[in-house]
Amino acid sequence: MCLPLCRFFRRLNAERGIVGLDAGVVIGGVVLASALVGGVVVTSGLSASNRLNAAVQSAVDRTGSGLMLDGPLIARTDGTRATAVLLEVSTLPGSRPVTLTPAGGLDIEYVSASEVRDGLPFTVTGVDGGTLADGQSARIEVDLRGVAAPPGASERFMLIVHAGDLAPLRVERTLPGGRPMDAVLVLN
Repeated sequence: MCLPLCRFFRRLNAERGIVGLDAGVVIGGVVLASALVGGVVVTSGLSASNRLNAAVQSAVDRTGSGLMLDGPLIARTDGTRATAVLLEVSTLPGSRPVTLTPAGGLDIEYVSASEVRDGLPFTVTGVDGGTLADGQSARIEVDLRGVAAPPGASERFMLIVHAGDLAPLRVERTLPGGRPMDAVLVLN
């Protein structure tokens, strides 16, 4: 009788090590799989974080760089309608240099109640080489003679200055009422 029972206990003792080894292999596999999944999650998180950082930096570059108005608008008139508008512009503080040429992406758009027109002719003065650096200012004269209905007395208009991929400069003003208008108007 003792013999079968002794064999049973011997067999149980002999298998205990194998069961422990099997359990160790299974637990080790689970730990390894968890580590791999954790690594993939961390890598994906870092990749997503880098993409988000690039998108945020691009947005900051666009909105934090560009042109700002650096004085009043001056309108030249023929006595009844504006023929040209002069803008004094400078770069935003800490901005990268801005190219003020059509080849550099400078484009001026005119918007009024009756018309929207892109690609207005303009001339730039006060900047060397067409590039406006931080701390510099330049004057842009926008020719409105090609516009079908240039602004007249008490009419509101907007100029949108696009400088490449930078945030656009929007300037909206209303000409003063009364006729005839002065040859030169300062629009604050």
